[in-house]
Amino acid sequence: MKVTFLELYNEEVTDLLAQEDSSRSSSEDKQKKHVSLMEDGKGCVVLRGLEEEVVYSANDIYALLERGSSKRRTADTLLNKSLLTLGRVINALVEHSSHIPYMDSELTRLLRDSLGRKTETCIIATISPSAHSLEETLSTLDYAYRAKNIKNKPEANQKLSKPVLLIYLYLELERMKEGLHKLLSNVYHQMS
Repeated sequence: MKVTFLELYNEEVTDLLAQEDSSRSSSEDKQKKHVSLMEDGKGCVVLRGLEEEVVYSANDIYALLERGSSKRRTADTLLNKSLLTLGRVINALVEHSSHIPYMDSELTRLLRDSLGRKTETCIIATISPSAHSLEETLSTLDYAYRAKNIKNKPEANQKLSKPVLLIYLYLELERMKEGLHKLLSNVYHQMS
């Protein structure tokens, strides 16, 4: 399985798994590799220059999440164009509008297939029990409530070519052999 990890901050997409570039001047620039969003001609968004890392276990994924999370930005943003546009897209989809403003922000471009198109989607609404965060919590719950009314028509991914499928099956077989070897080794040591 391949994993990517990106950040969308102030309409700028950054690769959080990219290796640091020592030729850049500031320390923040060294940690950031900007990624371009492009159309592939078939109506899909492609992230040009995004690093993909192959993982074989949950621990591999956790390590990548930890590495990428250390590069995330954490400053507050007062007016978030992406979230405002996401709200407009959700409203347009729920109301069956003839125009859906996907192209108005990088976030909605990225989420286009997940919003009323061809992928199965799960939304997780993160809220706070604090009275101080009441307005933000209500807004989040409103987003989630409206988004759950969006109907998607999931489609299976494209068929893999024979060589790609063979490589995938070979790697999966090797992973299973390694797991079986570890299991048998543990059983042997426990019996002796």
